[in-house]
This record gives sequence, C-alpha cells and structure tokens, in this order.
Amino acid sequence: MKNPVTYAAAVFIMSAAFFIPSHPVSANELSNTTAEASDNDTEEIAGISATEKAVSERIEAEKSAIEAAYSGIEQAAEINRFTSDQTIADRILAEKKTIAAAREDIEKAAEYNKEKEYSDIVESMPDHTYIDINLTSQTLTYYINGGVTMVSDIVSGNVSRNCDTPQGVYQIYGKQKSRTLRGPNYEAYVNYWMPFKGNYGIHDATWRSSFGGDIYQTNGSHGCVNISKTTAAILYETAPVGTRVFVHL
Repeated sequence: MKNPVTYAAAVFIMSAAFFIPSHPVSANELSNTTAEASDNDTEEIAGISATEKAVSERIEAEKSAIEAAYSGIEQAAEINRFTSDQTIADRILAEKKTIAAAREDIEKAAEYNKEKEYSDIVESMPDHTYIDINLTSQTLTYYINGGVTMVSDIVSGNVSRNCDTPQGVYQIYGKQKSRTLRGPNYEAYVNYWMPFKGNYGIHDATWRSSFGGDIYQTNGSHGCVNISKTTAAILYETAPVGTRVFVHL
C-alpha cells in the first residue's frame, strides 16, 4: 500500500510541472507586448482621427462650394431679372413709340382725307356758291362764286341732349317769313325760315343775346342753325332756293 503523503506530494509535483510554460515569459517581453498593443491602438485612433478630419474638411469644402454656387445663382437670377425688366421696359417704350407714330400717321391721313373731302365737296358746288356751316368753330360762311360774302356766329344743336345738327351736303328747299316752329315740348316764332333737311333749317333766334362759342354744347337748339335776325334777313334775301348747304365739323 502506498504512503498517502508520498502519493499526494507526487501528484502536486506533476500538476505544477504541467502548468509551467515551456518558454518562460520575461518581464521585458511582457512589457514589449503591452507596448505593441498600445502602439497599435494609438495608430488605429490616429487613423480614425485623420479620416474624420478628412471627412470634415470635405464637408466644409462642399458647403463652401454650395454657398458659392448658390450665390452665383442668385447673382445670375438678379442679372437676368434686371435684364428681363430692362428688355420689357425697352419693348414697351418701343411699342409706345410705334403706336404714337401710327396714331400720328392715322391723324395725318384723316386730316388729309378730311381736307380732300372738303375740297372735293367745295369743287362740286355749282358755281362755287354755297353756305358753309362749321359746327366746330360755330360759324356760318356764305360763298358766292368762291368769294366770301358773309361770315356769322351761330348756335347749332344742343349736343348734351343729343340734338346735334346733322352733317352733310344739303340745299335750301324753301323759304318762309314769319313762321312758328313747333316740335316736342317747344314752340318758337321766327322771322326768317330756310329749311335744308326735313325740319332742320337756318333761322333767326331773337330770344338769344349771343351766338358762337360753346353755347351749343349745353344750351343749343333742337338741331336747327340759329343766327341773328340781321344775318338771317341778309341771307334770306341773297341765298335763293336751291343754294347748297355744307354742314361739317
């Protein structure tokens, strides 16, 4: 039988031998190993920091580029807006000038046509004898053989009541003294009556104290041509039936 103490000692020695490393690690080796691990960690951390820095720098560069691009876009937009506004303004001005020129040409043409028409009408008057009634200047001019025989102020139809004297070329188709003229809401006695179109005619208006000017605009006649009694007497005696009457603006 084995001695228990001896047996236990042997087992302990064998166990100790089993756990002893084949190559003992010195204190220097252990320190170097620790240092290498520490260096690796430092290098890894430094790499991460460098990457983060690079990313940060790239982000800042991208932000700067974006801000510069946005600023450029704003400047370009402002330039384009100004250019567009200026172009529109220039176009409007050009259109206004074109319209003004066209209007001037139209007015000139209208004036020319008006003068030509007037001239043609005058030329068509027999013996150049006619009574010219100008509604704009409110005058009556009597021409005999192209010469002015008489000029007088008149009062034509009341334009504010749509009683305008009709324009056109007519002729005196009758004459009458001491005539009472009647119409809707009016009755007037005249000494000299010379009709030229229906109920429209030339006559004296003794109820008026003045003639000419802008009286016709608010206090005109019912459409007839009012003249003084003296003028009416002369015209009545010198303008025979058939005398042309040219009424115009």
